[in-house]
Amino acid sequence: MNMSNKEIFMLYPKISENKTGIVVSMLRRAELLANYGYKIKILTIEHDLNTRANFEKLYSDCLLKNTKNIELINLFSYYQKKSSDYFCSIAACVENGVEFDSINNRIYKDTSGRTKRYEVFKSSKLIHINFFENGQVVSRSRYDDYGKLCSNQILNEKKVIAESFFDVNGKLVIQVHYGYNKDKRVIQNLHLFDEHGMVIQSCQSLIELAQYTIQRKLCIDPRKKYLFLIDRINVFNLLLKDNIPSNFFMFGTIHAAHYNNPNDIKSSPNKNYTPYFRHIDKLSGLIILTHRQKKDIEELYGAHNNYKVIPHALAHRPDDYYLTFDPYKFVSLARYDKVKRLDLLISIFERVVTHHPQATLDLFGFGLEYSNLKKMIKDKKLENHIFLKPFVSDVNQVLQEASMLLLTSQSESFCLVIMEALANGCPVTSFDIRYGPSEMIQHNQNGYLIADGDVEQYAQKIIQYLNDQQNMSHIREQAKLLSQNFSSTSILKKWVELFESI
Repeated sequence: MNMSNKEIFMLYPKISENKTGIVVSMLRRAELLANYGYKIKILTIEHDLNTRANFEKLYSDCLLKNTKNIELINLFSYYQKKSSDYFCSIAACVENGVEFDSINNRIYKDTSGRTKRYEVFKSSKLIHINFFENGQVVSRSRYDDYGKLCSNQILNEKKVIAESFFDVNGKLVIQVHYGYNKDKRVIQNLHLFDEHGMVIQSCQSLIELAQYTIQRKLCIDPRKKYLFLIDRINVFNLLLKDNIPSNFFMFGTIHAAHYNNPNDIKSSPNKNYTPYFRHIDKLSGLIILTHRQKKDIEELYGAHNNYKVIPHALAHRPDDYYLTFDPYKFVSLARYDKVKRLDLLISIFERVVTHHPQATLDLFGFGLEYSNLKKMIKDKKLENHIFLKPFVSDVNQVLQEASMLLLTSQSESFCLVIMEALANGCPVTSFDIRYGPSEMIQHNQNGYLIADGDVEQYAQKIIQYLNDQQNMSHIREQAKLLSQNFSSTSILKKWVELFESI
């Protein structure tokens, strides 16, 4: 088998400090394929001052381990030559006449006493400098995590209208002009500069620049086959619209329901995935996580040879921390998002603690519903039972200490966290929704499947679980035993067969 003639690109807009389930599943897939020997490049396209730190954290948090076969590339960092950067502390440079505000940021004023420059620091690192004219910010210099000038922004009426990005040597490499749609900043156009300061490419969007970079910089060997796994087609749809080079092979992935109303599979299509079906013949494969969803898609869009069922997989069996689990400690690992229905979970647990006052629930996550969830917990006087906790990268220790993982999502596509829980010997209770839970949870064996939306039945199952310690031990044993049905070996085989058919 010749893997040297193939390179696999995994495309995603941005990898932030907090990881969504899609990002985690992409990283697990990258690790699995890299360990087999494939060369993997994860390409992100959005700018972030902390891109390098976030990339490094993937390894320090053990979300990735393979450094030999995985390369992390960001579109802006690529042109800014961040890989050749070095630490340069600017924090020590203090000029005469400086004043300090209450949080130790620096203020410089003109002869009339008006602020002309305001330097903002975080953890002793310079983040940005605001420059003022007539009391208004007119420009802003932004610095990266190594203390280097990263970009200069031009502002008009408090809105950024243009931004120039520089490489580590201070040369202009990218210039972006912005417009606004209902106060949301959008790119109008951008220009790429060569080392002599000449414009070599003009684009209307980041994805256009990404397409240019892929075809003209990163994938230029005609003897190689370049395989692209697209996890966010609503961002990367341009790659399917234009002519695709003969040695490029596109693979789509579906991570959620392909329809909008979770209660009606015949409801309007999920626009995040419609480009796949519109350009299905340009794909070399559309990856669907469950057979049940594949069947539903075929009923809606018709059968197609490009539909491939490949579930998520864990690249490694989790390390055993040899922890003593707390039978009364329950956990949730989910974004604070309405689709996760954590308000239902709080109502469920309210019923549980009336029977078992020592029971606790940790809600690990992040998101827009934080304030609403916090208020609901307070209103129900559950502050001593339910706790909002920040996103955690290494979930294995959390799951090994927990009695059970609880899910209340409205819809899923596979739900990787169920697989992670079972592999750690942590049983799972979930509503029986499309898609995923019923493919991994065997009712009364390694957890419980509850009729969707039945809060009372859900609560009763947890109460029964806590009432029967002997059954609890059995279910925990079955959780780890039955998780072997989802071995990485069988999933890897599916990927290899797909790629080697190219």
